[in-house]
Amino acid sequence: MKVIVALDGSEESMANLQLTASMPFRDAELQLVTVTPTVDTSMFVAKSANAVSQIEAFNATLIEEAKALMKKGEQIVGEAGHRVSTVILSGETKHELMEHCKKARPDLISLGARGLNPISRLFLGSVSDYIVKHAECSVFISRLDNGKSIGAFPKKLKALVGYDNSDACKKAAQFLKEFDPKGIERISMASFVRNYYYYGMSYSVGSSDFWPELEQTVQKGLEETKEDLGQALDGVDISTDLYKDISDVASAINTRAVQDDMDMILVGNKSWNLFDRVLMGSVTTHLSHHCDKPLLIVR
Repeated sequence: MKVIVALDGSEESMANLQLTASMPFRDAELQLVTVTPTVDTSMFVAKSANAVSQIEAFNATLIEEAKALMKKGEQIVGEAGHRVSTVILSGETKHELMEHCKKARPDLISLGARGLNPISRLFLGSVSDYIVKHAECSVFISRLDNGKSIGAFPKKLKALVGYDNSDACKKAAQFLKEFDPKGIERISMASFVRNYYYYGMSYSVGSSDFWPELEQTVQKGLEETKEDLGQALDGVDISTDLYKDISDVASAINTRAVQDDMDMILVGNKSWNLFDRVLMGSVTTHLSHHCDKPLLIVR
């Protein structure tokens, strides 16, 4: 598996690197990518040679800092036992990173999200939103826990999969096959069936023939996916749960992950059409902004 890890030297991005490097991949190469901002000197040529010299020195300093950052990142990944490579780019972060990903074609992009104001924000924040919306591969997002790094994942992690029987959610579950089963303690596959409102009336599970049939379909999908994962991840504890009459699916997923002390949430990026959709869609966007656990969005 090829994983691109975006770095900017912030506490958030370094904490995210630690988490990514500690994932129990069966086989992975982590490519560390940083983007340095640059100032175009051409606009200063006719005005001040001294200004041009200062800007060139500033750009050179940024490159040297980027190299130092890459060296630190290489050490972290090397200690985790993964193959590692580095790339330093220059320009606008989100565009350069996305263009690089299109060329490199990774299986996963890993980002540390943070909520700084627009002036102090250098790298992530809006960049993570952009990557989630436009990336053609899966995306991993993590945040600090009350301003502090949560460090590496435990040696045996616990994962919650948000499941609605769609192809996207099945892919989210399948992604766990990329992990060494020795590094997984438990997988919880949970489906959260909405309480829909139509013309001011509540149509919850059981109020029409459609909902019991839907419940049976999702439950069958849960069991089939559980059996498939069990064959690939021998010895891992895999459970399934179906929760009914959920008004806010994203909050329900997050709450369940926190209450069950899960280490990671996995969701599919796309779901069924408007009529069939039970879980995803805007849920993914909401979780990418407000999730209390590291989030893996699978495409």
